[in-house]
Amino acid sequence: MRFISSASLGGQNISSSLLSASMAASAVEAITPRLFAAGVSGSANYLAFVTLQRLGTGSAYQVVPVTSASVELGTTSIALTTIPVPMDSTDILKVYFQGSASDTAAPSLWTYFYGENTGSAYTDARAAKLDNLDVLLSSRVSGSAYTDTRAVKLDNLDAAVTTRVSSSAYTDARAAKLDNADVAVSTRASASDWTSAKSVFVDVAISGRAVAGDAMTLSDSAITAAKISSSAFTNAKFAAAAFGPDTLGASAITGSNITTGAISVSKIGASAIGASNIGGSAFDSTVFKSNAIPVGVLGASAIAASNIGGSAFTAALFASSAINTTVLATDAVNLVANGLLDLANGVETSFTMRQVMRGMASVLLGKSYGSGNIFRDLGDTKARITGTVDANYNRTDVTRDLT
Repeated sequence: MRFISSASLGGQNISSSLLSASMAASAVEAITPRLFAAGVSGSANYLAFVTLQRLGTGSAYQVVPVTSASVELGTTSIALTTIPVPMDSTDILKVYFQGSASDTAAPSLWTYFYGENTGSAYTDARAAKLDNLDVLLSSRVSGSAYTDTRAVKLDNLDAAVTTRVSSSAYTDARAAKLDNADVAVSTRASASDWTSAKSVFVDVAISGRAVAGDAMTLSDSAITAAKISSSAFTNAKFAAAAFGPDTLGASAITGSNITTGAISVSKIGASAIGASNIGGSAFDSTVFKSNAIPVGVLGASAIAASNIGGSAFTAALFASSAINTTVLATDAVNLVANGLLDLANGVETSFTMRQVMRGMASVLLGKSYGSGNIFRDLGDTKARITGTVDANYNRTDVTRDLT
């Protein structure tokens, strides 16, 4: 038996017979409907029955016997199963449910259709394949496949194999190379190579210093992080005002001059940048131009939580008006806020804070329908959250539109 489809209705009047679901058969098989009802009044006889419309047209025939069950007072949730109904392809089956005279608004209904193939799938073509189950199998090819070409290859299976080349391959040129196998090797040049010009360099003093006035040109990778020790540059090696506005040019330090991990927590001490190191007006509009640090200078993760200590920015480090409207552009706060709201994976994997807040607002403040399983956006323009529940009201699937 296999599951075919399902349907649900909420807040229905079942005081008289109500059509709960219908389906059209796509093949020859027996269909068994199963019905669930919640919120019933009880203390009555409940009915479930089906009608069959042959080939989808004409009269609808009621299938008997009808499923009937006496429900006691206090029972609010029941399940009924009808008899299996044999169906041809394109037949239409409709399921009806009827409760007590008091069941006029509260009951919710779920209808499930199950199918069981009747055996028409066993075709002649499939039967022929079953006949092959006992056929003898052999890994040998047929006699016609043993050609002369293959027979020659089989003759080589027992041929002697050697790593030596044939006698004709030992030429005079190769023999001359073998004569060099035992020749003594020396790092000294021959006597004829010791010229007067070369001899003057033998005892010359060697120094790593450049001659005064000589220019020194460094290659692109002459000074790298690997060539500088971790403590090469410390506070003790620089004067208090070693780097000031008059020392560095306007574009002396840019994103192209600093590698991704050049400035990290491990390279800056815990109190390297503290209140005692930054003057009261160290960062104001007179120090930085309007776009002194644009997006192009800092990488996407240039300032990340992992690069800033837990107490890197505290009230003690900033004056009362250190950051005000004269320091920040009018849209700076908006940029920061949007950056937080649209931060990738900001709440969960693949979910930003803005998307999660949209979903929460839809559930808490928006309209809902479908037995409370579908929630609209605040503008009532789309379904934000669409839930699917099982017979026990467990949410089994959620479709989201958080755009």
